This record gives sequence, structure tokens and C-alpha cells, in this order.
Amino acid sequence: MRSIRPAACAAALAVLCLAVAAHASSSAPIPVGFYGAPEPLVLAGRSAAVNVTVVSGGARAKVIGLSCTSATVPGATIVVMVPGVLKITGRSFSYSGTVTLTPAQTLSGVSATSTVSIRGRFAAGKIKLGSGIAVSGTVSASACASTTPATFALVWNTKSTAG
Repeated sequence: MRSIRPAACAAALAVLCLAVAAHASSSAPIPVGFYGAPEPLVLAGRSAAVNVTVVSGGARAKVIGLSCTSATVPGATIVVMVPGVLKITGRSFSYSGTVTLTPAQTLSGVSATSTVSIRGRFAAGKIKLGSGIAVSGTVSASACASTTPATFALVWNTKSTAG
């Protein structure tokens, strides 16, 4: 019986260490800065052209935009912006609602509305500048052509939050 106790203690300690390590990697801070879709993924149609700026010590996302081909002006590229600042909770952010596009954004000389839905999740563990996918998610906007990819993958590009 005595030889089982050390083995059981060692197994319990190993499980505890794995749980602590998993929590530490998923709770690593989200770096402040600009996140964007890598051009090769966008050009290959494997990622929507989404940009996000993270501020407030990694607690909020702002200046969230989607660049896409217009659903109403063939061949024209438009930008749909998510209004305001979104809270990042549990390494995730989301927005679903209606936005107003200016005449400059629609490229048609008139304002328009678009439904927008975006959900993003930051990678677990340490996010490295310029290396690996830091954020992935889904996005849609009624102002965008149906050829716009429904998913996105972003890389942490700069530590700057200007924008």
C-alpha cells in the first residue's frame, strides 16, 4: 500500500501542473496594437480583409473594419466599420447590428445601411509580433459581395494603436 501513495501523489501533482500550465497559456495578456489579415491569405480568398486595433491594455478592440467588394457597385472596394469600442472578454469580442455607411464608403454618392456581424477570438498563449495567427473568427456584412470570405485570420502587425 505504501508504494501506491507516492505514485498517486506524483500523478495528482502532474495533473495539477498541467491544469496550471493550461490556465497560464490561455490567460496570457493580449498585446496592444494593430492586427491585420495577411495579404497572401486575403488574395487567395482564405481570409476576409479585417483590421482590429487593441487598446486599454488588451481589454478593448476599436477601429474594427472590413474591406470588401461592394454588393451594389460592381468591382468597387468598400470599407464597413464597426461602431464604437468592443470589450474583449475571455479572449473574444463580437458585434452584431446595423451600421450606416457614408456616401464616401458606399462609393455611390448616397448613404446606406448594412447589417454587420463579427466574432473574433484571440489565440491562447503568448501572441508574437508578426508571427502566427493571433486572431481568428467570422464576419459578414450585407453591403459586401457574396464572394467575401466568411472567416478571417489576423496577425499582430504593430504595437502602435494610432488610427
